[in-house]
Amino acid sequence: MCGLVATYNLDKTVFDKSFERIKFRGKDAHSELAITSKLRFGHARLAINGLGLQGKQPMRSYCKRYVIVFNGEIYNFRSLSKRYLGTDYQSDTRVFVEFVSKFGISKSLEYFDGPYAFVLYDNLESKLFFARDVFGEKPLYYLLGENSLHISSSFLSFDDSKPFSSEVDFLNTGRLSQSKNTVGGLSSVKPGKLYSYSGNQITISDFSSTLVRPLERNFLFSTIFEEQVRRISEADVPCGLLLSGGVDSTSVAVALKNCEVDISTFTLAFDDPRIDESHKAIRVANALGFKSNIVNFDDSRVEEYFVEYISQMDQPIGDQAGLPFYILAKEAAKSVKVVLTGDGGDEKFAGYEMYSLYNRLNFLPGSKFLYSILGRLGITDVNSVCKLLLSVAGDELFRYKVFTSNPYAYQRVNYLYSDSLFPNLQFSNEEEYFSKAQCFDFDFNLPEGLLVKTDRLTMVNSIEARTPFLSRRYSSEMCDSEKRNLYGKQLIRKYIASYFSGSDSFNTPKQGFISPVYCWLNGGLRNRLFELLASDGDTQRSEHYKKLFFSLKPDSFKACQALWFYIVLQSWLQINKRCL
Repeated sequence: MCGLVATYNLDKTVFDKSFERIKFRGKDAHSELAITSKLRFGHARLAINGLGLQGKQPMRSYCKRYVIVFNGEIYNFRSLSKRYLGTDYQSDTRVFVEFVSKFGISKSLEYFDGPYAFVLYDNLESKLFFARDVFGEKPLYYLLGENSLHISSSFLSFDDSKPFSSEVDFLNTGRLSQSKNTVGGLSSVKPGKLYSYSGNQITISDFSSTLVRPLERNFLFSTIFEEQVRRISEADVPCGLLLSGGVDSTSVAVALKNCEVDISTFTLAFDDPRIDESHKAIRVANALGFKSNIVNFDDSRVEEYFVEYISQMDQPIGDQAGLPFYILAKEAAKSVKVVLTGDGGDEKFAGYEMYSLYNRLNFLPGSKFLYSILGRLGITDVNSVCKLLLSVAGDELFRYKVFTSNPYAYQRVNYLYSDSLFPNLQFSNEEEYFSKAQCFDFDFNLPEGLLVKTDRLTMVNSIEARTPFLSRRYSSEMCDSEKRNLYGKQLIRKYIASYFSGSDSFNTPKQGFISPVYCWLNGGLRNRLFELLASDGDTQRSEHYKKLFFSLKPDSFKACQALWFYIVLQSWLQINKRCL
């Protein structure tokens, strides 16, 4: 993966400052090119495929019409090169730009499968194009001026721009919302959208639903998955696997074994046995014959870890797994340059507990009658209705604490049921419900949360993360009979059963990648938290978080999460000397 920057009709000093701030994303080579008197491209390269000059950027097409800066990977570039270009290019960027030369930009995007962001200039039409992949794995931001345009891979590249997210947003969700673009301000390029810039006007078209389908379809999940893992594991540099021992990363490990790919695994271990699951990952690695590397998270060094972590981030990340993930990626980078992950498995195959919980809300006995009564009483607020539904839905729903512990829960419900709850509450069938629930995850949860963490914390350690589950091929090529079993990870559990059929480890409730925030806040990070509270200019807010801290208990997930969002945000603002 790499970093890129492009400026149009801006001073060279703006370009230089912006370019300097994205160089951490690629430490192998830094190159820039003045394409016209007003347009300039910069590229920071992390070389993975085509290690020599064949992959150097900015890159011109052989016909000289196009110039590109590209960040990411086209997983199917080798097959595309041979089938459609009649040659064997070793650089995916070369395949990208030559594909555009032959088919045009809109048609080309229908063929590419993988994580990417790019800026492309058409010399003939004097037009600039830029886009991100359909899942939003790679970042790209832009700032449209009165007669200028600034594009970059990093949030920090932009000075004096209006924010697209506020401190309040972050303190509520732990994320910088990419959906709240401000007029005349900094915006995040939306996944699966092609932006065209000409005459200081931007037009946007959608390519997220188009993917050229092969002549043959109706493949089994195992066939597509293993081919995808085989493609993704191909690199001109050493490759590893981040293995948690859960269903998703274990399935990637099984696919690697079936593809006869020898790989090293990397697993995080905690001191606290209540949250440490490294033994599961060790068991998986041993069963498959992979070398297992255990990375111990030393709680006594948490303040040292935290300061380093915050200083390396180009934007605040509220995910509590961020700090441990950073340490894991840092250690993995000492021996590999590419890591495979299980990211996207829960979203693609509806693995979260919330899927079944929301489904139960919708199909509660007598729910239609209950909704009609609430409507007559004038209770139409989504949040109030869902709280009431939870109160009558039984202890199981309360035990998960979905609506009190997950900051995106209310947003998810609003997304599913629109502004007016009752006309849209009843779905015709379970498949329709799941489909819309997944759309929320792909529109918000992945590009604003999980993928931000994975991209930023691997790139800052100069390694590339690859995600086999985030492929457009599952929906376009999988046989119809298996598509009906996508939900609840039935296909994935069945896939790994041949190796672990006698184990019940994969049938226990999902724990996820959690961290001992309560211990950190009462231990190595306590002084830092109170220093931030003392220097907070908002006295009312400071007092609120003090009270929250003194009411903390080991199982106070919501309070721990709120305090974690606060300490991450305030530390990041302090180090970067800027505001949101």
